[in-house]
Amino acid sequence: MTFYIEYAMVLRTNRGIEYIDGKSIRVKNQVNELGAKIGLNDYLKRKYKEAFVRLEIKSCKRDPMEELNELFGMNFKL
Repeated sequence: MTFYIEYAMVLRTNRGIEYIDGKSIRVKNQVNELGAKIGLNDYLKRKYKEAFVRLEIKSCKRDPMEELNELFGMNFKL
């Protein structure tokens, strides 16, 4: 399944602690919402290494096209 996650994160930089809000990402090939959130957290830890402090999930929604595909048994693509 694919999920759209809106999030904010806290990073430790040479200017101090920075709060970065208004980020969004599409997380693919996850079994459920929890897996998508954990996958995003792991990705950010790898990307920012020691600078990464924490992740705040604002919203996590399943891809609406996948829901339509399941409902009607079709394969819609954008």
